[in-house]
Amino acid sequence: MCLKAVEMLKRNLIEAPILIAPDLGLPFELMCDAIDVAVGVVLGQRKNKVFHSIYYASKTLDSTQANYTMTEKEMLALVFAFDMFRSYLIGTKVIVFTDHAAIRYLFNKKDAKPRLIQWILLPQEFDLEVKRQERLGSISRRHQMSLSNILEVEIFDVWGIYFIGPFPLSSGNQYILMVVDYVSKWVDVVTLPSNDSRVVIKFIKKHIFTRFGTPRAIISDGGKHFINHIVKNLLAKYGILHKVATAYHPQMSGEVEVLNKEVKQILQKTVCAKEKLV
Repeated sequence: MCLKAVEMLKRNLIEAPILIAPDLGLPFELMCDAIDVAVGVVLGQRKNKVFHSIYYASKTLDSTQANYTMTEKEMLALVFAFDMFRSYLIGTKVIVFTDHAAIRYLFNKKDAKPRLIQWILLPQEFDLEVKRQERLGSISRRHQMSLSNILEVEIFDVWGIYFIGPFPLSSGNQYILMVVDYVSKWVDVVTLPSNDSRVVIKFIKKHIFTRFGTPRAIISDGGKHFINHIVKNLLAKYGILHKVATAYHPQMSGEVEVLNKEVKQILQKTVCAKEKLV
C-alpha cells in the first residue's frame, strides 16, 4: 500500500499542470505534518470535490525545535503554515487537516511560555475548521490527491478597513478611518467628520485606488457605512471582492482590530500628555 502511494505521488508530481492559481471565492485547505527534523505544509483548494495544490512549503527544524515534543512539532507546522500563507488565508474560510490532539493541546495549554502564547493567539485571526488528517500506513492520504502556474497574492492586493469612534469633536472631526494592507502591513489613517458611505467611497478612491491601484479584496465589518449599494457598486465596478467580518468570526478583520487598539493607545498617551502639560 505504501509503495503504491509513493508511485502515485511520483506520477502526479511530474504531470502538468502541477499547481493551480488560487480562487479567492473558494475555501482554502491546509495539510500540515511534522517529522523529527522538519515540518511541511500544502496549501490548496477543492474544485469539483477534487483537491488541487496551490503551494508547497517546508522548513528544517533548528537544534532547539528538534527537541520539541511531537505534539509541539505538529503545532509548529500549523503556525508555520499560517505565517507562510497569511496573505491567502486572511478573510476567507480555512479548513485545516492535522492531528486533532495537537489542536486541542494548542488551545487548552495553560503554560505561559511566550512561544505557546504566540501559538495560541495566531489562529484566532482566521476563520478555521479543523478536520482529522487520515493516513494510509506511513504515507499520508494527502499524497494521493491530484496535483494540478502559481499566482501569489501581491502587496496591496488585500486591504482591511475600519472606523474608530465617535470621539469628542475636534477640529470638526469625530471619527478615524483606518486601512491596512495585509501583506506589507502598510497603514493609512485619516480623521473624518462622519462615518457614512460617502466618505468611505472618497477615501477608497483617493487613498487606495490612486496610490496603490485597485485591490483584489477589501475586508470590513458589517457596518452600514460599508454594507450599502454605493460601496457595493463601486467594488463590483472594479471587480473587487468584499469580505465581511461577521459577529461569529470577527477575527477576519483581526489585523485592523490590532491596529485599532494601537491607535487608541497612542491617542490616550497623547491626550494624557497634553493634559499634564496644561
